[in-house]
Amino acid sequence: MQRRKSPTKKCLPSTFRELTGLCGILLDGGFTLEVLETSITEERKETESAVQSKNGRRRFRKNWLKTGKRLEEIRGTHTFNGKESYLKLIPKNLGETFLFRDFHTGLKETYPGVKAEDARIMLWCLCRMGIVVQGEKKGRFNSYSLGKR
Repeated sequence: MQRRKSPTKKCLPSTFRELTGLCGILLDGGFTLEVLETSITEERKETESAVQSKNGRRRFRKNWLKTGKRLEEIRGTHTFNGKESYLKLIPKNLGETFLFRDFHTGLKETYPGVKAEDARIMLWCLCRMGIVVQGEKKGRFNSYSLGKR
């Protein structure tokens, strides 16, 4: 059995991509979100010849088929319940008003592998939740500020 590390690197801000449809209920009183940091192994079965996946999605044939996934370990958990728990994700070194560029740079200090696209989606979700408020434009960029506490 061969093992290799996946090139996929995810961090906590990248989970907001999955939360875009839930922005309206994330701050409800009875709603608690728990995010797990895990290590997962994908199991594959080798085949004699190149085959297509069972559902036909695979474009190029491979000499293996996926058989399942196995949870190796849970590295950590993050629990979000209420506005204060989401405020902890916002970088501390931001001014009263800030640009996306400042937000992304601040996130990179805490989460070094965060991509600009993930930071943008996170900021969009925080705006939808009312935690961050979009202000007027500075040049061609939108400015943001923290909402009322």
